[in-house]
Amino acid sequence: MRYLHARVTPWHALGVMAAQRLLYGLMFVASILISRHVLGDPDHPEQALGAFSVVVAVAAAGFGLAAVLTPLLGDRFSRHSWILVCLGVGASGQVLLALSDAAWALLAAAVIVSFGVQGAKIAVDTIVQRDTDDRYRGRAFTLYDMAYNVAFVGAAVIAGFTLPDDGYSAPLMACVAGAYVLVALVWARAPRQAASIDV
Repeated sequence: MRYLHARVTPWHALGVMAAQRLLYGLMFVASILISRHVLGDPDHPEQALGAFSVVVAVAAAGFGLAAVLTPLLGDRFSRHSWILVCLGVGASGQVLLALSDAAWALLAAAVIVSFGVQGAKIAVDTIVQRDTDDRYRGRAFTLYDMAYNVAFVGAAVIAGFTLPDDGYSAPLMACVAGAYVLVALVWARAPRQAASIDV
């Protein structure tokens, strides 16, 4: 941790990844509850499972699209700039969900936010890989995995305290969209060059 903090860029990249994963986790839990209580009949779990399966499939399309477009746009955007773009994409997807709990809004948000999350993750992976010395890289990615998982589990805990039973709260979805913007503003000020240190 001291090494990554001293190198600066990997430390900030891990921070933005964890923040985005936390926000995505809130939407993920909300999607489960919305699928059960809004898109389906709570008394017929098979309907909820079917609805959530569609949401997951659409989200997977967003992940796949990010995996294709991120390398293709690598010459046009720096990793730092691409993360900013992806945070903006995530915010726009959350705005849709803040406006409506209809199926179209959830599906559109699923593909858009998933694209933003995966696109930024690819850029974060690149930054950590590029700016971490071989001696520390394995441990850096161990810390990466821990932050990734803790953020997702933390999202479930926060969702348990903040989401209503049906999973949909327009004010909370708007707050998540605002949080994406806040993370983007912080990231915009993050250093773009790794600091030179003795390893």
